[in-house]
Amino acid sequence: MDQETFNKIKEQAINHVIKKFFLDSPPSEKLAIHHFLEEFLNAFMESERAIFLEKETNNKANGFYPRSLTTGSFKLNL
Repeated sequence: MDQETFNKIKEQAINHVIKKFFLDSPPSEKLAIHHFLEEFLNAFMESERAIFLEKETNNKANGFYPRSLTTGSFKLNL
């Protein structure tokens, strides 16, 4: 993956998570890092997929399937 594509994916994922968690949340509400990481990684992967499908016009999306990632002391559902 080239640097420009990576930066575009990263930007889209960051914007998604910021809109979802920080724009409408009251300041007293604290976010769990576990949930934040799940949302961030899911948004990152969705952006990567969308950009790939834009570039590969002969390719089509075949859907998603559940994944998990164990990181140290907790498991992320992606």
